[in-house]
Amino acid sequence: MAGNTTPQSPALTITIDTGAPTLAAIGNIVTNEDVTADIPLALSDIQPPANLCIVSQFSSLINTPAITIDTSGGYNWVLHAPPLANQSGSTNATITAYDIAGNASTPRGFNLFVQAVNDAPTAVNLTGSTVAENSVAATIGTVSVTDVDVGDTHTWSVDDARFEIVGTTLKLKAGQTLDFEAGNPTINITATDSGNLSKTQSFVITVTNVNEAPTSVGLSNQSVSENAAGAAVGNITAVDPDIGDTLTLTVNDSRFEIAGTTLKLKPGISLDAEATPTINLSITATDLGTLSKTQAFTITVINVNEAPTDISLSSTSFAENLTNFALSLQLHRQ
Repeated sequence: MAGNTTPQSPALTITIDTGAPTLAAIGNIVTNEDVTADIPLALSDIQPPANLCIVSQFSSLINTPAITIDTSGGYNWVLHAPPLANQSGSTNATITAYDIAGNASTPRGFNLFVQAVNDAPTAVNLTGSTVAENSVAATIGTVSVTDVDVGDTHTWSVDDARFEIVGTTLKLKAGQTLDFEAGNPTINITATDSGNLSKTQSFVITVTNVNEAPTSVGLSNQSVSENAAGAAVGNITAVDPDIGDTLTLTVNDSRFEIAGTTLKLKPGISLDAEATPTINLSITATDLGTLSKTQAFTITVINVNEAPTDISLSSTSFAENLTNFALSLQLHRQ
């Protein structure tokens, strides 16, 4: 009788891979300022790549919290490392891969170079923007620029031909002044860096008022009839650059007075064309700041026909029995 035979199961061999993941060497990486560095990671491991993690260490320059990893390429990952804003230079970096069991790859060190890129100035500043009117070639203020590129040099320009920038000083050009009554000018100042990038900023220049003397005195009429007591001569006009200033008018001939803005003879005063055919006088306009303008005028006295005031005879007696005689009759006027 044959004996029973127990079936034998095939042998099962289980191999546990305890090896660490492999990370290929990483060459030096070069990127530009403010441009994310793409760092290739070539991995190999028995475990699926989803079970791997990456630890990166940068000594400087990189915005570490913003690092991301693209794992869509199987075992070929890409680490995206954005530089800190407006920073350039080089940094040492180390990247290590870990599997799910905590096994570490050989750390791969490399250098990351961030190349400087010229940035435009971001702001133009003006310290001091006030100037008194009528100040010739006056200094107004100091300009400065904000530029993330430390040590960059800048040239200056201003779009108003009355102004110039000497060094970093904004001033009026030689012979130039500003007028309060004309208003406050707006100017554009431009700073241009060594890479020809620029920033333009507008500024309002405040012009402060300064008392100015009247500039002219006018008289609407410069003649008056003789024998017209208290007669009006003409209306006085005076021009003052200071809008709204109050002017006081005076005349230097005591026979005249100014009532409001009217030049006239004083009450009871009249002129005689035969005695004084013209009169020279001066009218002065004085402002609230005691600045004044004096103007000379010639007043013409107009002759008026006047009635005779007296009759005289050359003789009031003659001999009797004369058949021929002559008398001289004279009429007198004032």
